[in-house]
Amino acid sequence: MITSLSPFRLEDVVMNSDLLHRPSRPPDYEAENNALKALAQTMVDSPQTILQKLVDTALRLCNAHTAGISLLEQHDGREVFRWEALAGVYADRLNNTMPGNASPCGITIDRNATQLVYMAERVFPALKAEPPVVEALLIPFHVDNKPVGTVWIVAHDEKRKFDREDERITKTLARFASVAWQLWKASADAEQRNQDLEQCVHDRTRELENTHRRLREAQVLGTLGTAAAKVIHDLANPLNAISTSVQLLERYLKTNSERHLVAGIVEDLKEENVRVHKLIEELRQFTRPLELNLEPVNVTKILLQVIHEVSIVCKDSHSIEIEPKLSEALPMVTADPEKLTRVFLNLCKNSLEAMPEGGKLTLRCYAREKNIIVEVQDTGCGISKDMNIFESFTTSKADGWGLGLSIVRQIILAHGGTIDYVSDVGKGTTFIICLPRITI
Repeated sequence: MITSLSPFRLEDVVMNSDLLHRPSRPPDYEAENNALKALAQTMVDSPQTILQKLVDTALRLCNAHTAGISLLEQHDGREVFRWEALAGVYADRLNNTMPGNASPCGITIDRNATQLVYMAERVFPALKAEPPVVEALLIPFHVDNKPVGTVWIVAHDEKRKFDREDERITKTLARFASVAWQLWKASADAEQRNQDLEQCVHDRTRELENTHRRLREAQVLGTLGTAAAKVIHDLANPLNAISTSVQLLERYLKTNSERHLVAGIVEDLKEENVRVHKLIEELRQFTRPLELNLEPVNVTKILLQVIHEVSIVCKDSHSIEIEPKLSEALPMVTADPEKLTRVFLNLCKNSLEAMPEGGKLTLRCYAREKNIIVEVQDTGCGISKDMNIFESFTTSKADGWGLGLSIVRQIILAHGGTIDYVSDVGKGTTFIICLPRITI
């Protein structure tokens, strides 16, 4: 309902009958078609600017002084029109708002029809501005067949009079822009939902990672607690050997005899000292947090380097045959190259130790679906079925701690991969590592 202290009525400013009787200028279909093509290209290149492109086009085709689009919105519980797009004289007033019942836009939506108004500020004082709105042509802007705003063109002097051709052009542009804007909004909403989903997945992943980290820390503490007695027992052997060697040296110093034993005793001390330090280093690696320096990695390139290093170790042994079966041009994986190299070297070392009398070490690398598969196969002694080799402090060696494969598994899991094995006692073992490939 329009309320005003002005002596003028709405009928005094609405000039729809004049629009019907004014002579119309001839259509310029070529200019109109070119304008619609430009709007279509805008929809492809930058759909978020389609409404601004519409008012720029309306301003030019209708030879108006100002053109704009007003959308009806709720602000603080009341209806207002916000100037969504502007061109021409009022272009600097973008996003200004006006109460829903304070301009001809409200009348246009209520009637859902074209409105031609003259000096509308006589009834709508909020429209008073410089330069004044002398004549305005307003077209309903529809979304889903419902008017949600207006497309309007304005003349700021008495010379410019709008006609039925201006109405036809503005309606055509409004229909085109409505479809384009709805498509853009739907796309933007879908993109936002996708971003929200990605953020949710990211947050959930971080939460799971933190949970996994806390569980691992708890497992490490529990494992270290239950392994305390075994630590003392396994350290006892090298320490006892060192003590025995020291006692022999003491006897030698007292008797000054059997000098030929000294060289052997010193070598034994050195070996046992190396063993103790190795055990301590493995414990440190097991307990410290795993940090990865991730980058795109060519697994085949790493395996070639590993084969080179293993070949150097085996160069004096003619009983070990190394057979590489590596696919070329495989997709990359995201990995820490130093730690991945360490994993493969550890597995190869285990395979060599499982073949003291000689045998064959085969390394395979190939792609399968979205993963890169690495196999390390030996023809060694195999692994007993009742042994969980990935459990901390489990080993088949008489003098070993068994931390190696536990760390190997930890590294592979940290890369988002898996590790498993198949083994036949007396015939050999194959370790199978699966790493997610980089997908483009």
